[in-house]
Amino acid sequence: MTTIINGSSPSITFSDSTTQSTAGLTGSASQLCRAWVQFAGASGTIAGSYNISSVTRTATGKYTINFTTAMASTNYAACIGNGGAGGYYGVFVSISSYSTSSINLSSIGSATGAFADADPQTVCLAILSS
Repeated sequence: MTTIINGSSPSITFSDSTTQSTAGLTGSASQLCRAWVQFAGASGTIAGSYNISSVTRTATGKYTINFTTAMASTNYAACIGNGGAGGYYGVFVSISSYSTSSINLSSIGSATGAFADADPQTVCLAILSS
């Protein structure tokens, strides 16, 4: 699907010629999420981010992600994804704890059928909040 954002009118025109008003949207595209990051699981090296001051890999499969600007409360949604299993059958990433200033993630994987701490190749996190 192709989308065209019309700069002179607040709408998006889709390839089927239908339009959707964008009049209620404010802020830049990166600010629609309160924070987001993509980082390498083995090192914590950030590939791209918004409102993330640092990612620290504290141990295999353990990460602390710090926000540049704190969240207003802990009532936020964290959407997590990962790419590449790095030799494992599957890697699963979950939230281990969170606060207004940071979030901690843990990941496990299985190379032999038993699960253990594991580093995915890539971790993606988006924080959504009002």
